[in-house]
Amino acid sequence: MDLALNQRKIRLENMSSFIVYLYGFLILIGGIMGHWKAGSKASLITSVVSAFFLFLSAIAMQKRKRWGWMIAFITMLSLDLFFLYRTYLTMKFFPSGMMAVISAFAATCLWLLRHRFFKQLSSTQLVEEET
Repeated sequence: MDLALNQRKIRLENMSSFIVYLYGFLILIGGIMGHWKAGSKASLITSVVSAFFLFLSAIAMQKRKRWGWMIAFITMLSLDLFFLYRTYLTMKFFPSGMMAVISAFAATCLWLLRHRFFKQLSSTQLVEEET
């Protein structure tokens, strides 16, 4: 029983960090493409900084640091708000609207996985205290 629960916790951690790595990679590629197509240095710098925070938080999540979840979620939400703002200004879906949808989806997945992970973690602690 403990082995199966531990494997589920590890799987949830790995899925969460995979989502953050994948999202950070998309942000980095998007910034490089923005710099290449439009010559936007701001896009390149912002994507590098955001990807750095996302990769740092993914590493922290793999080491079971709770602050990794928070940094990833705050970074995702701030990028989502930025992309929504850019979509509102340009009234074009691509690229900012698409990234807003991807950001919201990634943040929602991370939030749901976080709650499942800590729910399983707290139920495990309760079982261990009873025995």
